[in-house]
Amino acid sequence: MIQGVQLLSATQAYQPGADVWILPFPEASALARNVDWLLNFQITRGLANEPRRRGEQLEGLLKKVKWSLPPAHDKAGSPLLIGAAGRLPTRWVLLPERWDADLQFLQPAADLGPAKVRLFLPANVSPDIFRASVASPFLQQMSRKFEIEVLAET
Repeated sequence: MIQGVQLLSATQAYQPGADVWILPFPEASALARNVDWLLNFQITRGLANEPRRRGEQLEGLLKKVKWSLPPAHDKAGSPLLIGAAGRLPTRWVLLPERWDADLQFLQPAADLGPAKVRLFLPANVSPDIFRASVASPFLQQMSRKFEIEVLAET
């Protein structure tokens, strides 16, 4: 293991200590489904939410008067961030849009400025598979910014 990265056991999943919990999608993790339940299904609702789009009538009017508005937020590529203080022993729960082998999904957590991040691995990623990825230069860079706790379901 590299400095700043610690493997936790499943019994340590809900212990306090990390500012941000990074979870896989609920269909990939029993722990994520349990956290979703504890958060009153905010994860499920957040993932199902579709942002409102501007109507064609409004877009046509904007073109006609030669006005522009900032582009509407597009959900694609956006992580889901949920405030968990008071419901879980963490401040934030973050679900990245996708899980990259090079661990780039840690960047949104770094933007929050936490002291410690707890990474819940998907059920199909064992601690051994994760250990193989710790050589990632990006993970080494992130581990200098904050402590990383890694928790596998097995």
